[in-house]
This record gives sequence, C-alpha cells and structure tokens, in this order.
Amino acid sequence: AAERPSAFRTVRTVIVGGEQLDLTAAHRVLSAAPSTRLLNAYGPTETTTFATTFECTPDGLAGLDRVPIGYPLPSTRLYVLDRELRRVEVGEEGELGIGGSGVALGYLRRPELTSERFLAEESVGGPPGGLVYRTGDRVRALPSGAIELLGRRDRQIKLRGFRIEL
Repeated sequence: AAERPSAFRTVRTVIVGGEQLDLTAAHRVLSAAPSTRLLNAYGPTETTTFATTFECTPDGLAGLDRVPIGYPLPSTRLYVLDRELRRVEVGEEGELGIGGSGVALGYLRRPELTSERFLAEESVGGPPGGLVYRTGDRVRALPSGAIELLGRRDRQIKLRGFRIEL
C-alpha cells in the first residue's frame, strides 16, 4: 500500500487485520484501486478471529483521524465499558467488551485469568447465559455507531502478531 497501491487494482476484496490499519495507506489503496473493496477487520483470538469489520470508502473515511475497527459481525455484541464495567455514552472512552456466539469459554487450565478476562454477559446488560471477553483495548463509539480503537489500557503490545506483556 505504501510503495505500490496500484498492485491492488486486480483484487476484488482486501481484508486487513491484526494491526491498526494506517489511514494514509487506506486512502492510497482506495485512490489507486477504486474498484477494490477494502475491509478493516478486528478481533482477538478469544472471539474466534474477527469480531468487527469496517468497509473503507472515501466517504466513510472523510473527516476521521484513524480507520475505525467498525461494526459487530452477526451474532456479535460490542460493549464500551468504564472501569466499573458500566456502559459509557457514545463518544466516551472505555474498554471494549465482546459478547456473542464466537466468544471463547475461557483459558485452558487458567481459571484466574479466565475470571479476570471473561464476564457474564448479563452483568454488562447483555442477554443471560453468554460471556463477554474484556479485550483490554481502549475504544469509543463514533456517532455513526462504528467503534474506534484508541490504544491499550495496559502495557501489552503486539509484535509480529503475538501479544507481549512488557
């Protein structure tokens, strides 16, 4: 995208995931390959790979500072939660919680970590019986309803797709 955005001209759909999609790169691809569909996908392993998508278009990116991670996939619910695990208003920053059928049941033989990162979905106002995975990602909901990734609430980083605690 940085060196030869025209390389995407023959590709129908490009799905980007794993790292924050650079806004400049998205604009370059859309300008050089206008018929290519560009999707920004987000989702930790604990939510069965992808939980959200955002279709990048020139109009959809207009006026934004960063590419949103988007909207929930079918059977996925998103919660923006404060430190007390209450939902926040649109535009307010909080931690992203993900609920729905793709959420894992926890970590194998790690009950302490499971209880820290997975909540009963009803505790955050969702339907009973499900789980919500606390991602550790700081987000906010935009007026459009799309979710914008702002960073981490801890010191975790990703290096070549692996999560590392500093």
